[in-house]
Amino acid sequence: FIDVEINSTPVSLAGRDYLYAAARDITERKRMEEALRAANEREHEVAVAFHIEKTESLGRMAGAIAHHFNNKLQTVMGNLEMVLDDLPQNDESYKYLLEAMSAAERASEISTLMLTYLGQTHEVRDSLDLAETCRNELPKLQLLLPSHRVLESDLSCSGLIVGAAVNQIKHILQNLVLNAHEADDSAESTVRVSVREVPAHEISELNRFPVDWCARNDRYACLEVSDKGCGIRPEDVDKLFEPFFTSKFTGRGLGLSVVLGIVRAHDGGITVQTEPGQGSVFCVYLPIKLSDPGVAPNPDMEKEMGRTILVVDDEEMMRKIASSLLEDLGFNVVEAASGTQALQTFREYPGTIHGVVCDQRMPQMGGWEVLAELRKIKPDIPVIMVSGYSQEQPVMGDMVERPQAYLIKPFRREQLRAAMDKALPNA
Repeated sequence: FIDVEINSTPVSLAGRDYLYAAARDITERKRMEEALRAANEREHEVAVAFHIEKTESLGRMAGAIAHHFNNKLQTVMGNLEMVLDDLPQNDESYKYLLEAMSAAERASEISTLMLTYLGQTHEVRDSLDLAETCRNELPKLQLLLPSHRVLESDLSCSGLIVGAAVNQIKHILQNLVLNAHEADDSAESTVRVSVREVPAHEISELNRFPVDWCARNDRYACLEVSDKGCGIRPEDVDKLFEPFFTSKFTGRGLGLSVVLGIVRAHDGGITVQTEPGQGSVFCVYLPIKLSDPGVAPNPDMEKEMGRTILVVDDEEMMRKIASSLLEDLGFNVVEAASGTQALQTFREYPGTIHGVVCDQRMPQMGGWEVLAELRKIKPDIPVIMVSGYSQEQPVMGDMVERPQAYLIKPFRREQLRAAMDKALPNA
């Protein structure tokens, strides 16, 4: 078979009408076009694979840094907190230790942002009306902008319910609005925010992030933030959501990467429409929540609990810090340096231990395995899972057994107290 292109033209000759037709063999041209199309598809596939590999590499690095960084911070903050408790506030050293604690807390915030970039968000999610949440936040955002910057909105599409933490929606909105503001340095400009419903098939595949994201729902709530600023250079679009990438000034660059992490954790996606000199449009797509099955309560949690806690961590300093904080809260503590030792201790004293604080990442037997084995011995044992970095979603993964509470290192005594109150409400 060959491909033929036929061109025909009506002509008149000697008072009679004719149809002049010419046929040309275009088989070779078709073959070249098909080869070019296939080459472009392969190039796109290679680019996507490279982007995914780079993202995974960044994720492994960020996760490893966060894990070790948070463990060290936990030691620093735990010891500082205990020293501060023993010093009178008028002691000359007290203010210096308080400043050290404040610096450690700020450092922990950076680590938290790194984990958020990985999609490791642990905040409790509620059923939120996306438009209403944005409507409540816009007046506060307007105060952060210069007086000449106009913040327009179309938030009339109420009733689009998403499952998210309100602070995370605020974080997405604030970062996108500030990013749009900084993209336009003109004397008078407008940033526009809107919310609407979008069918999955209408979501553009161009400049979509994460690059491997596929819409699995039929409908999505779309939060759109647009500006008329300088736009984004084509070569920079793929780098937009990388940690610390910025075309602005030194010290910036975590905002958009954290936005992507939050969206990733919510099984959503982001598209970017932009042209240099023509502005940009960022669209965040979040699954619309159709139902809220809730979490089945544990009837045994209302029983009067004891006060002996098993602390499981492979790092001795982590065990000592957790034990000291728990003892300050009035608990008795039993320590285990591994998952195997924890199970052995629990089997020997099943009626004595009334709660477990367990590190998630340990060699040989990790926290999730320990949790599963503990529940086989005593199905109603309250467990608090602790981690400085998680590769699994603590409350959304495939694990059958779930902890009553989750703690992210580094944590303060009050955060540990809140977790204990949640896991052992009557202790």
